[in-house]
Amino acid sequence: GQVAAAVKAKAGQSVLVVGHSNTINAIATALGGPKIADLCDGEYDQIFVLHLVEGAPARFARLRFGAPTLDRGCPQMRQN
Repeated sequence: GQVAAAVKAKAGQSVLVVGHSNTINAIATALGGPKIADLCDGEYDQIFVLHLVEGAPARFARLRFGAPTLDRGCPQMRQN
């Protein structure tokens, strides 16, 4: 909740939020984005972009950057 409030206080500005594998979902949903499954601890190639415009639904994009994560021991990665 505190992260979402800090982001909303910067309305009209670009804000970078960096989280851990198990915090991204809570931050995204608190800002009006979709529910995201927790990431694996070793998953570092994911970027989530949430575009917020007052009075409109949040726009969401999931992107990959850098070398792909190959942690096949993680259940989420086996689904990809």
